[in-house]
Amino acid sequence: MNLAGRACKLKRSTVKGTDAVKIRQIFDGGWERGSFNFQMETFDDVFMDPESNEQAAEFIRQKIRAIVLHPGKAELLCPNYPFGSKRPPSGHFYYVTFNRSNVKMVDISGDGIELSDNDFAPAPELNMSLTWKSLLLDSILDLALNEIEIRGSQDKSLKEYWTKRLGTFAGIPVSGLPNMFIVCGPHLPAGKQPTMIA
Repeated sequence: MNLAGRACKLKRSTVKGTDAVKIRQIFDGGWERGSFNFQMETFDDVFMDPESNEQAAEFIRQKIRAIVLHPGKAELLCPNYPFGSKRPPSGHFYYVTFNRSNVKMVDISGDGIELSDNDFAPAPELNMSLTWKSLLLDSILDLALNEIEIRGSQDKSLKEYWTKRLGTFAGIPVSGLPNMFIVCGPHLPAGKQPTMIA
């Protein structure tokens, strides 16, 4: 099977009917291989069977708790949703980062966020457009794309185009910027990896 340009071998086995030691071995192997291997090459029933899915989710939570030394940070990072319903949290060296002294974790789920113009928005009052402007735009544009003054056919910058609405066609060409193509950019199933060809 080919998933976003990456060859994956379906396991053709299920969590149900497999003993606990073997389940742990298979999940460990998928975790160590990383990327899509954990989700695609461990068990075929983790996406269809709620009990099997919960075992995969609990395995990930145990891994996070073992890697992240601060219990409070670990719990904030642990997924509380079914495995596969959001981007799978199985990246190498990502969780180790939260053990560094120069990395601070901020939980905005209860208190809200301070906006760039020194306003404060309590969490219940946050709306998608506010969150988009405050948190997501820089992430999606990526620091490299923010540092380059990219202007389109109407003399508008990429940031101006994307402030109100992120727009690409299949994640590659960008409306208003006819000579710009983003390889592995937003709107692709494999996520944000903005390597640009201009």
